[in-house]
Amino acid sequence: MSAKVNPEDGTGPAQSTSGQSADRDPNLSAFEMKQAAAPRADRPIRASRLSSTLALALWKDVTISSVAGDMPDLSARQTAVLMCVYLEDGPHTVRSLAARLNVTKAVISRAIDRLKSYNYILRADDPRDRRSIVLRRTPEGINYLRAFAKIIQREMPDGLTSAPLPAPRR
Repeated sequence: MSAKVNPEDGTGPAQSTSGQSADRDPNLSAFEMKQAAAPRADRPIRASRLSSTLALALWKDVTISSVAGDMPDLSARQTAVLMCVYLEDGPHTVRSLAARLNVTKAVISRAIDRLKSYNYILRADDPRDRRSIVLRRTPEGINYLRAFAKIIQREMPDGLTSAPLPAPRR
């Protein structure tokens, strides 16, 4: 089970997604650990709480900031693959990612090639199936997602915080 740590300082261990304490894994993104540790209902900002205009403005501002900065300009598919590897429990294979993103294995392979060229992920033999590979996290990938998260935090409109939203009224 993946360890969960504080995304700000990388400290741990914390609770695993099963609710039990887990040892810290240095290959895990702190961003991934924080998100995986929080039950979906407890995550702070839900898309349904943002107006369409506000959501698109945030996406635009984050995209412009990331492209204008010195970060590699990843495609939406490359970003989706990277986030799945870092934010969702694995193991991650080409087949599992293709199914998750509803694309072909060839599409995933091209995204992996690009992410590997930036050293954001590594390929490793799958111990369960020698014909397959699993994807591993890297410190460079962790740093990319941390930088991307900081852009999102910086571009977040005033009035939106990371505090949990109140439960909806019935």
